[in-house]
Amino acid sequence: MADPTSSVHSPSDVASMPSVTPAAKRSDSNKGLDNTTAKSSTASQETFKSSTFWSNFLGEDSLPSRIYAKLSSFKKNTKYRISLIYTLSLNYFFPKKQPWYSDISDKAKDVSNIYLGAIPLNNKKHIAEFKKEKIKSILSLLEPFEYQKTFFSNPVTAEDWTNTGMKQCKIEALDFEPLSLDQINKAVKFLTKKIGKGKKVYVHCKAGKGRSVTA
Repeated sequence: MADPTSSVHSPSDVASMPSVTPAAKRSDSNKGLDNTTAKSSTASQETFKSSTFWSNFLGEDSLPSRIYAKLSSFKKNTKYRISLIYTLSLNYFFPKKQPWYSDISDKAKDVSNIYLGAIPLNNKKHIAEFKKEKIKSILSLLEPFEYQKTFFSNPVTAEDWTNTGMKQCKIEALDFEPLSLDQINKAVKFLTKKIGKGKKVYVHCKAGKGRSVTA
């Protein structure tokens, strides 16, 4: 019959037993997490390789790629036109509360000669208004397609600005996306140069609420 006291360790036996510290437990746990992360990373790499493979296999000129590009372009154009119609409507019905542009100069903060607003339009005779305001420098933050005519708008183009003797700085900026550091630096340099010479600058995007405010 087994001695019931045989399973009881003496103090010396307990002292000689290896101990498991909290740090060791955390180390083992981290190893498990590392293994999980490695598996996840491997899966992501495989997914990327797979998507790259299909992209290369189909090609940019393939029918699915062309359809996707057309749909993306249609979605972007539709969103742009709806937003512009909304801006035009607000300005038409509430011209005092929703002016097309505003003088945001603040002498207390040493900010002067800056006008912020929406896209200049030929059909609203903005060039003539700018001449009256003596605005001769334009900072435009738009995508190329936003210069296209629609049945309700006729944006002022780079050629129009040149013909009127106004200097335009064009920055191709995506709508609903943050500006890059390079784009911000370019805008700041243009503003600093013109304002330093006492020139009035009109800063705009499509609606005068996103990209232009960031610049």
